[in-house]
Order: sequence, then structure tokens, then C-alpha cells
Amino acid sequence: MKKMMMMTLLLILTVQVFAGGMVTNSNQSAEYMRTLNRNASVGLDAVYFNPAAVAGLGQGLHLYLSNQTISQTRTVEADFPTYNNNSWSGETFAPAFPNLHVAYVTGSLAFSASFQPIGGGGTAEFPAGLPAFEKDLAVFSNGVPAALLNPALESLGNFNGYSVDAAFNGSSLYLGFQGNFSYALSEMIQAGIGVRYISAKNTYEGGLENIVLKTTSGTDLTAAIAGERLADKFVEAEKTGSAMVFILSANMQLTKQINASLRYETKGALEMTNSTITDDVDMFPDGVVTHSDIPAQFSFGLGWQEGLTRVEVSADYWFNTAVDWDGKEEKVDNNYEAGVGVEFGLTESLVISGGYLYAVTGARDEYQTDLDFSLSSNTVAFGGKYILSDKKYVSLGLFDTIYMEGQNYAPIPFNQERYMKTSIGFAVGYSHDF
Repeated sequence: MKKMMMMTLLLILTVQVFAGGMVTNSNQSAEYMRTLNRNASVGLDAVYFNPAAVAGLGQGLHLYLSNQTISQTRTVEADFPTYNNNSWSGETFAPAFPNLHVAYVTGSLAFSASFQPIGGGGTAEFPAGLPAFEKDLAVFSNGVPAALLNPALESLGNFNGYSVDAAFNGSSLYLGFQGNFSYALSEMIQAGIGVRYISAKNTYEGGLENIVLKTTSGTDLTAAIAGERLADKFVEAEKTGSAMVFILSANMQLTKQINASLRYETKGALEMTNSTITDDVDMFPDGVVTHSDIPAQFSFGLGWQEGLTRVEVSADYWFNTAVDWDGKEEKVDNNYEAGVGVEFGLTESLVISGGYLYAVTGARDEYQTDLDFSLSSNTVAFGGKYILSDKKYVSLGLFDTIYMEGQNYAPIPFNQERYMKTSIGFAVGYSHDF
């Protein structure tokens, strides 16, 4: 059957582009991208990973800026026999994923702020479409009599194929603006409290055109013959919302070489409201509110450092089952990730590093779809830091993620779908103490 399904799907994903929970990104510095473990950070990216430790940075103003470039491939395979394709591949590309951390320390007090793409941030293209966009047409093509669509079409026999031109453009980005207050209770213990404001916006624009169902008589049905079912359909809508997350943290300098950290982020109640111009497919009724809560998170870190050599382990846990996702939370479990990172000083100026991270997704088979799937993974990273002076350095990180194959819940064998993904990327960072 001729492959005529032509679609370009552009999505800035609401799920994370790399590491973290099911709807949040943890990759918030180049230091993270070269070690994968920063929960016990005592550097400037502690503004995000370990806010309490900011009180121990040293007096004065501190600035950190980094950017990440991330590329992913996504593949969906489906078993339904009358699809034009049984495999769909796409690419996700995030050329700019910036992180900004600023801190000011005076005495035992520290004030810090951070900007992060806390959710989303990637762009995906599926030039051959996705199963969800042609499933209804494929069902009709499975030998369904034309008369079921319209009794007047009985002479055309059965449907045996389809074609459609489709285009869909979407964007989604969750921007996080964070502020922290930290205090050194003693040389051993620092504590911090913070708040993150999240501004979320998703946009959707596109449609289906030139829908044709082919018949055994050789006649192609168009919208003019078959009516509303085959008519062109368009969407132009957006969803917007905001949430607040509160952050509690503690850092303990257990010995001169060892520190431990704890961080808890509360759930963020996020309601997204539709603002719709066109919705021929009844996906985005104007004014309807949907729930997309940010799950609460608990994080732990442990670091050991001697000179420029450092070993760090970390663990993160997300409480997915305690959110409101309009029922989808019933199809997930809580998820976690854990890993280890190592830095080694080759010289007084050059540090090399590597890391490993194991992540278990909370998505069960019932949750997974071609439009929204979450896969467990193993990630490795390496990189380094070059110390320009005692007040500034530059860093570089590279990573590669290997995802485990996932599948949907399919009580009917022909409805089985399989999901695969790869991810690679790099980051550069710059830190300056004033």
C-alpha cells in the first residue's frame, strides 16, 4: 500500500528532555551533565541542587551560567495490520537549554536565585507521523464495508487503504524562577528555604487534510462524497497555567572531607486552562481546565572531597501517585533515580570527571502511548573542568543515555505498541566568584 501519510510534528515536550521526574528536568548545570550526581554540590549549582550549602560558598557575589544541547531519537512500532507504516521514527533537538544561578553571601546569610527550564525544552519532528493520527483511518481500511460509512456507498465494496496529509505544531515550556534563603547554623550545619514559581504554556496548531479512504472497487472517497468523517480538521489552541513549589534543604559537613545533603520540594498544584480558536477534533474545548500537578520530590546526596578529587552519590524520589493528572496518576508508580559521580584532579588547573545514573520510570504499561511515553534508563557521562583562576572556571560535559524498551497495555494483540528512545548531548558552563 502506497505510503502517503505525510506529517511534521513539532513538539516542545512537557516531559523532561533528559533526566528527572516524569514532568520535571534535573539537568540544571554543566556540572550535572559531566557527573550526573550533584545533590551534595558545594559549588554554585548548589543554588538548585543543594540550596542550604550556598551559605558556605564564601563571602560576596557568585555567578554561574551554562547551556546544554540535547539530541534524542524516538521510535514507535505498532502491530495493527492496516497501518501504512509499522514503525515511526522522530528526532528531538534542544539546542538551547540555559541555566542561570546567582548567589550573594554575607556573614552567615546567603541569598540566591536561579532560572531553569524545569519542564520541557526540546523539539521533536516525526516526518512519517505517529500511529495516533491514523488509527481511525487504519481501522476503516481493515475491510470495513463502505456502506457502514454511508448506505449510499454500498456499491463501492469494502475499504482497503487510506491516505492523508497532516501537520501539527506544538510547543510546551515550563519555566522555573527560584529564590532561596540559606543560613549557616554552625560550621557543620547549613539550612535553606526557597520557593520556585513555574510558568507553563503549551500551544497546539495544525490539522488533517486531503483524507481519502480507498475501496475495493477502485474508488477513492473524499470529503465531498463521504461527509464530516473525512472533512479537513484543524486545531489552534493553547494551555496556560502556573504553580508554586516550596523547597526545604539541609547540608551537613560531617567531617572535613564528607558532606551530606537533604532536599524536599513540595507538590506544585498546576491547572492548565484552554484558550481555543479552532478545535475541529474536540481535543481542546475553550475554557476547560485540566490538572498537571508537579510531583513532590525528595533528594539525598553524599560527597567526599580531597583536594580536587571528589566522589559523590545521589538519589531522587518523586511522589507521582499523590498528584492530580485527571486520572492518569492511577496508571503510574512513584519513580526514582540513583547514581555516582567522580572528579579527579589531573593538575592544579585541570579536573576530569565521569558519572553513572540509573533511572526507573513510574509509568506502567497502561500509561504509555505514542504521544506520551516514559522509559527507564541508564546514563553515562564524562567531561572536565578547567580552572582559570581561584575565582573562575569553565566546564564541559558529555552524556549518553540508553533507554529500556517500553510498551503499552494492549488486551487486543493487534493494538500492541513498542517504544524506544536514545539521547546524547553536551553542556558548557562558566562560574565566576566576584
